[in-house]
Amino acid sequence: MKNKRNTILKRTGILILFLMIPTLLGSVQNTTSLPEWDYGAWQEIAFNCKHPILSDPLIRRALSHLADREATIEMGASQIGVLYPGITFVNPTSYGFDSSIQYDEYNSNYALQLIRSAGYSVEELSFTILTPSTNQHRINWTEMFAENLRQIGIAVDHVVTDWGEIISRTFGHPALFDNDPSTIIPAFDEGGYDMFAVGYGFALENDVVYWTGDTYVHEESFNFYQYNNENYENLYFEVQAVGSGSADSAIFSEIQQILKDDPPAIILFQGLYTDDIEFETVTEGLNLLLDEVSGLEVSGDISAGSAESLLAKLDAATNHWNNGKDLQTAHHLDVFIKHVQVLLESESIPYMEGQYLIYVAQLIINKILV
Repeated sequence: MKNKRNTILKRTGILILFLMIPTLLGSVQNTTSLPEWDYGAWQEIAFNCKHPILSDPLIRRALSHLADREATIEMGASQIGVLYPGITFVNPTSYGFDSSIQYDEYNSNYALQLIRSAGYSVEELSFTILTPSTNQHRINWTEMFAENLRQIGIAVDHVVTDWGEIISRTFGHPALFDNDPSTIIPAFDEGGYDMFAVGYGFALENDVVYWTGDTYVHEESFNFYQYNNENYENLYFEVQAVGSGSADSAIFSEIQQILKDDPPAIILFQGLYTDDIEFETVTEGLNLLLDEVSGLEVSGDISAGSAESLLAKLDAATNHWNNGKDLQTAHHLDVFIKHVQVLLESESIPYMEGQYLIYVAQLIINKILV
């Protein structure tokens, strides 16, 4: 694959809309170099950690288990990309990413158990979730999350509003810029917020420290989460003292585990995206896939998803395309995607390489069916 210059997207609160490939992706494997992807992004439900109830990590963790990440991915958004369930904000291209840490699966019974462990009943819980009016997909999956809370008895008001009001209640709230540490962003009913649906873009090479620097250190102004975890901060400053490249990888793992156990936000999903794939015609795209599959190394004996079966489907798709049979071409590419998924599920091919094949095949299908 041709190396492309990474697009550097600083964390400025710019919101990005996405359309996913309509498939649930498998477990994420660690990687350090993905030149085929230009940038990444994630979608989250941010917590106000100074909220009277949300200040309890058990409650935030309970709510994390009420977010159906798999269903959220299936709902989709507005740009094709590789999506996977969110764990923390750290993405698999980041230095120090720990692939052994698993995301919180949807489990209402376990959520109820955590709520009881925190000393609450569901009847005592009531929250308002803010969502920007500019992204209908985000509105939809946030409403699904809100409904999951309502189904177990938590009172939820989902407020969809403009960015002006949201900014004034969250990362533009005056409390962030007040030198008085006792001044906090209050709950929604007092002019602040309880929870807030938002998304961010990121550059692929950024490490754990890059993202935590101005976000979760409690003295920093961008910490609208009002997050404060002493263990996290000690580790953060330890990494800062020696530099990210010299820090023990175990520290990065511990940081990610802290952010999962004491979450400042529910990371719904993350994604990897590219500005473009360098083919202009369906024929060029098919040739690109053929080149990639020809060099694909498959481990194990997986007859349903072997490299030979992938090549056979691409040959069939190419023949149909050359004979003007558009729908048959798209059909064979759809089967090709399913075969790649078999290989991914059996871990017979590298995760990101498989997702790249799916990504390109879906782009070709879209070009055919437009």
